[in-house]
Amino acid sequence: MTQPNRALVIIDLQNEFLASAGRYRILDSSKDALLANLTTLVPEFRKNGHIIWVKSIYDTQGDSQAEDSDSESSTGSGSTRDHIMRLAGTHKGRHPCCPAGSTNAEIYPAVSALISDTDTIITKTNYSAFKDTNLLSILRAKSVKYAYFCGLLSNTCVLAALIDAIQLDGFKIYAVSDCLGWRKEKSHARALCRMRDMRVNILESREAACSDDTGDCVLSIPELYYVNGSIPSWRVQIALYEKVSFMIIKMCLPFQLTGIAGHWS
Repeated sequence: MTQPNRALVIIDLQNEFLASAGRYRILDSSKDALLANLTTLVPEFRKNGHIIWVKSIYDTQGDSQAEDSDSESSTGSGSTRDHIMRLAGTHKGRHPCCPAGSTNAEIYPAVSALISDTDTIITKTNYSAFKDTNLLSILRAKSVKYAYFCGLLSNTCVLAALIDAIQLDGFKIYAVSDCLGWRKEKSHARALCRMRDMRVNILESREAACSDDTGDCVLSIPELYYVNGSIPSWRVQIALYEKVSFMIIKMCLPFQLTGIAGHWS
């Protein structure tokens, strides 16, 4: 049997972000979609790929400077660069996050049920899953060529991992958009735009679950647009599709103008 060359890296699905007592809870709408999609994706992906779970443990004795795990000023290009630079570090907020030995640092119960004995679990102490961990050596040991990232927060730990991942040779990098969690819609939108700027391949869980051995099966199922209760002609379909694509580009443009576009290309 051919060794799978795909890996799904799932980041920080811990009580701190998902449980009612968590200090950095994500939005309920984000949580519901994330858990529902992962419940379907994980067992399907495991059939022809590796599952790697990443959990965070942050030092509660660190710097006392005020810093929220989802904080990000939206004013000016300097704040954008500061945010990217901060992602190279670790949590140093006034409130603890995933402290060692705490209930909040444990994997969320509904997620624990998805973990198999064949999966890999690693612990990180920085925002990026690559910094001071053996994630890269695990990916290489498993002959992974196609790495898919999801989890939370989309604009913090997931983005930090992607920034490091795209600089590595020998991998094609994906972000699973409907398996991302966030606390603020605006921060999530910025994160998706930065991922596109970095040339990360963004796809949905139904595409990531593809069992193609190449790991390159990322063609989307066409969306059918209904107009007055019926499906219009193919010409109208194309026009509607192009309109939606233009709206996405327009949404990302303000963030590109902050100066981050091309910085990581």
